[in-house]
Amino acid sequence: MSDVFEKTSEFLEKYTSFTRLQSRGTIRLTLKGANLDPQAVEKTEMIEALKSHLPAELEKRGVEGGAEITGKVVADVERTKFADTAYDVFKKI
Repeated sequence: MSDVFEKTSEFLEKYTSFTRLQSRGTIRLTLKGANLDPQAVEKTEMIEALKSHLPAELEKRGVEGGAEITGKVVADVERTKFADTAYDVFKKI
């Protein structure tokens, strides 16, 4: 999985009572709703997917304050420097 996916899952776990597996599954479904691949998702794509799909995914799971949690996760993603993917390296060439 991409570094963006891994760290975003950790951020969600930090703000909810989800286990690691539940957080990863929720982020995976969030990306699926946005037609994005967890293995190749980029930071900007993740942010857009979170804003548009994560609140609904949290609501489906009975999590209160989904919009607030989404805001916190998005803020963490925005301020994090992620490892370059192979695609990022090739874009620089």
